[in-house]
Amino acid sequence: MKRDMELVRDLLLKLEAFHARPLAIWTFAFDDADLKIEGRTTSEVWSTLELMIEADLIHVAGKGFASDGILRFQRLTWKGCEYLDDIRDPEVWMRTKDAASIVGGASFSLMNRIARAYGNQIVKKRLDLDL
Repeated sequence: MKRDMELVRDLLLKLEAFHARPLAIWTFAFDDADLKIEGRTTSEVWSTLELMIEADLIHVAGKGFASDGILRFQRLTWKGCEYLDDIRDPEVWMRTKDAASIVGGASFSLMNRIARAYGNQIVKKRLDLDL
């Protein structure tokens, strides 16, 4: 399966909402309705969650998926929070995706740098502040 940064963003936004209580563990089964993303298969979602664990974007109890196929989600990691904050703004995200498509795709680190550059432009425009 090809990594899909749009799905990564959607899942970060969805999972962020679950972290309402510190130290809580949220348990999700493979076909859990709470992790459904419109237009995405369960396999796409779960494969992307595996990549997000590997990329240290989300913290789970244990080393990943339990032997019973259950995901025990705890929270976004610092890196996951930072990336989500960089791409949260819809205008920044749209520009970042467009830039990545122009160059034929982009790594996670390049996507992050592009998002930060556009974020800086938007801060300048909205707040008249150079970063």
